[in-house]
Amino acid sequence: MLFGLALLGCTTLVVPRLEREPEERRLVVVVPGITGVELVQPERHRVVWGRGVNLLCPRDGGYRLAAAELLPGRAIRRIRLGPIVKPIYAPIERLFVANGWSAGDLERPSEEADLFFFEYDWRRGNGESANRLASQLENLAAVRGGEVGVSLVCQSNGALICRYLAKYGTTTPEEAARGRGASLTGVRLEQLVLVGTANGGSLRVLQNLNHGRRYVPWVGRTFQPELFATFESLFQDLPIYADDLFLDSTGEPITVDLFDPETWERYGWSIYAEEAARRLGRPAAREVFPAPAERRANLAQRLDRARRLRALLDRDVDLDGLRYFSIQNDRVPTAARAVLRSSGGRWETLFFGDPAIRGRLARRLASDGDGHATVASQQWLPDSERAAFAEPTWYVDGAHFEMILEPEVLERLLQIGAAPREPSDRPPTRPETPSRPAAR
Repeated sequence: MLFGLALLGCTTLVVPRLEREPEERRLVVVVPGITGVELVQPERHRVVWGRGVNLLCPRDGGYRLAAAELLPGRAIRRIRLGPIVKPIYAPIERLFVANGWSAGDLERPSEEADLFFFEYDWRRGNGESANRLASQLENLAAVRGGEVGVSLVCQSNGALICRYLAKYGTTTPEEAARGRGASLTGVRLEQLVLVGTANGGSLRVLQNLNHGRRYVPWVGRTFQPELFATFESLFQDLPIYADDLFLDSTGEPITVDLFDPETWERYGWSIYAEEAARRLGRPAAREVFPAPAERRANLAQRLDRARRLRALLDRDVDLDGLRYFSIQNDRVPTAARAVLRSSGGRWETLFFGDPAIRGRLARRLASDGDGHATVASQQWLPDSERAAFAEPTWYVDGAHFEMILEPEVLERLLQIGAAPREPSDRPPTRPETPSRPAAR
């Protein structure tokens, strides 16, 4: 998940300014992560995701977010709950506009605009979302009447969308798996900026799929795990970066196939948890969720598509001069492993921070990262993408979402957006040693 209200506050952010007018302003498209775009009921023009009250009071366990007819609205600029405001993407828009960029709508682009947010249904598969972004970028090129160079700022799950787009263009995942390809027409991807990205997935995703999530601590209601099981994108963010993701109660590794539906049934995950099964049997849930057999079929399909998309992202593909930048955090203890133990004939899955796990075993459940993605996940890229890095990974403070609002990150995004184009088509060789900005 992208954000919660635990960190709400009235924050004043200083907008960095360029020292001199750039030779040219790159066309910048910001690709939000999961939950970063409003979802709207079209017939009632009602925002069901994207306002503070949506996070505070999901009286139905968030079930309305499972509705197929919801459409994407705007990228969320800020979340307001009474007098309290949490900035989301407003600082990024303000950053570029203050430095001469013109904000536009990617659905209805103008010739003058050069700053856009990709507004998409983040519940859907990342390959599908990448195809939607490809179509919008090609339409933008047609409106401008010539080839356009694009810089993509990809946050969190947005990186999976951008990386798929860079590798496969307009090709669907099914076609790409068969070795077919279709390049973007009129669009040249020049820069891909990864900010707070879990390239190898996150164990916190499995935790949300199992336990749900409360976005507002203490007073907020819980979004139930069976709701999250309807989001295809979450399954594509399951962790794949290590072989020892699961341990038994003695600390020995357990081999678990996360993409096999029988695994989920065996360990009582998500829709197979006793509490979730009881809720799904209630009349209110039966109006939203399919029958048990169809639920299992849906789970199997989502897991299979997630496995296949991950295999596509792990392939080495010619990136045609695309330059990568990475902004990450390696200072926050982050869930890296979970414990599976049998108790009273039932399996329990215990995650980092669970008080039932203590001592040496508890310490093994965490690793350095940004609170959502471990360093190992952040660095999970095939050789062709590693070779595309224009500079070492830039490590900063700030949690998984909040780091994009850190002043030095905003300044770095501005510098990348204003950087002159390289005379060569090819990116430089990736440096080996990660770097950090100077201490503040």
